Amino acid sequence: MTDELARAEADVERARERLSASVIALRAQVARQGDWRRGSQEGTMKTKEEIEAAISEAGERAKPQLEDARRHLSSLSGKVTDYIKENPGRSLLGALAIGFVIGKIARRS
Repeated sequence: MTDELARAEADVERARERLSASVIALRAQVARQGDWRRGSQEGTMKTKEEIEAAISEAGERAKPQLEDARRHLSSLSGKVTDYIKENPGRSLLGALAIGFVIGKIARRS
């Protein structure tokens, strides 16, 4: 169970990093193109429609990564639910322990 959780977390982190890289690349592309509202004397500025198309394209590239992360989280959720059903006592004690720790941390703040 712990190994599967670690793998799922690693998969989600990789998907987040790929999505972050896509967003950074898109941000850099938009920055290079400049502000489309100012117009361009050189004719190199992109129109609003071209920028929106670039954003849409970046969103489409990120969809498979987000879908992959969603599938992994859904699988993990099912595994956690099964574990809780099989071990209700341990799960309750674990929840109480986590609540106690969070309470202690919250009181310090």
